[in-house]
Amino acid sequence: MQNDPKREWNDAQCEEFAAFDSAREPKEFLPQIYREATNGDQAPDARIAKTLAKCSALFIRLSDDQARASKRLERLTFGLILLTLALLIFTAYLYKDTHFLIQREQAATPHQVKNP
Repeated sequence: MQNDPKREWNDAQCEEFAAFDSAREPKEFLPQIYREATNGDQAPDARIAKTLAKCSALFIRLSDDQARASKRLERLTFGLILLTLALLIFTAYLYKDTHFLIQREQAATPHQVKNP
């Protein structure tokens, strides 16, 4: 079997295919993968190749989505750490302020002793 130059994709066509598939939602891939895998009009090798191409595009899309979600989660975690530190510092400030007010109040009021 000889390679048919008409059937091979050049780099521009591959990039166009990748850009088109990367813009799709993952749910759109599943019916296409099923159609390619069950298409009886094509040779088995062509079915396998097209199915693998669609699966690869789906995996790349899911990987990109996962990477974006992971970066977002890292940013949110960092923000949560900063918020926790700010609340810890604020709590320490309130504790010292309250402790100072209690001591000042106790010093200003003499202790009254009750006689039995």
